[in-house]
Amino acid sequence: MMNPNIIQKKFGNLNYYVDINNKSFIVTNQDISVEEIKNIILHRGKTFPFLLFVGKEIEPNLKEQESLQFLPIKRRHAEFYYRLKDDPNTYRVAIKVNLSAEFLPVWIERITSLKELDQIKLKKYFDTIIFAPNLNRLEVLQLRMNFPKSTLIKAGNYIPEEIRDPKELEKHRITDVVNKLGVEFISKNPVYSARYYLRKLDFNQLYELPIKIVCTESDIEVIMTFLDIVIKNEHKNKELEINKDNLILLKKYYEFILYIIKKDYNKLEEFYDQSKEFLLQEPINSYLFDFLKSYKNLYRNRNIPKEEEIQLWEIETLIKLQEKKYS
Repeated sequence: MMNPNIIQKKFGNLNYYVDINNKSFIVTNQDISVEEIKNIILHRGKTFPFLLFVGKEIEPNLKEQESLQFLPIKRRHAEFYYRLKDDPNTYRVAIKVNLSAEFLPVWIERITSLKELDQIKLKKYFDTIIFAPNLNRLEVLQLRMNFPKSTLIKAGNYIPEEIRDPKELEKHRITDVVNKLGVEFISKNPVYSARYYLRKLDFNQLYELPIKIVCTESDIEVIMTFLDIVIKNEHKNKELEINKDNLILLKKYYEFILYIIKKDYNKLEEFYDQSKEFLLQEPINSYLFDFLKSYKNLYRNRNIPKEEEIQLWEIETLIKLQEKKYS
């Protein structure tokens, strides 16, 4: 019996084996056993795109109403067509292909409104999202927060909606966005969450943020930039002035995390030498250990290489030794 997450499709003499969960596939003229296929796809497979259509006005041209479509490849492109309600034109999504095959598997899903986002099990995989023209700016922003790495395209044209720059939120005050759409709206985006909690000076949430949400190097660097701006402007706000020391400690905390994510262990050693007092403060010390634990589990969805595991153990040990030395 074939693995339910692996779909087999035959075109002529060629077999297409598609692994949905790993977003990869292979093409072969052989019939491969269930035992072998998973490992082969994992090591030799090519990735394939996931598309999402958002809006009841969009009518994708799905064959047999199946999510997995096999699109013919012509002149290094695969094309998928769709229509808009009450619009006589047919529109297409052109996908550039760099492989020698006759067909490209493409996973396609459709939701009629943003209320259905939570129903999408594989949403982390979507490469391109085509949304209805009547979505407002906040709804598009909500898509960007849920799919930070996806390309957003307004249906009926090919203009990507780029909302990657945090400055985009200046058009909508972060507190106004949250008041309208709820805290869940920003809960999966560390940069927007940090801005919101920084406005509220909610330090507990700011410390827990990288423990609960996976942050990239870029996320941490942007958050540290925000902290720099707030610290420099503390004299303009009495509440900020009172919390200046807390803001400085918070920035050091994020600096620690940045070096861990970057695996810059030389910088970490310098950080230890210059920040011993910082490492002793409570509850920061506890947050550091919680982050290291989270990093091993949340940030590394695989087995950690032995060398990296030793480095992390040394970091924990060094913090403990410094705590004893300076207590």
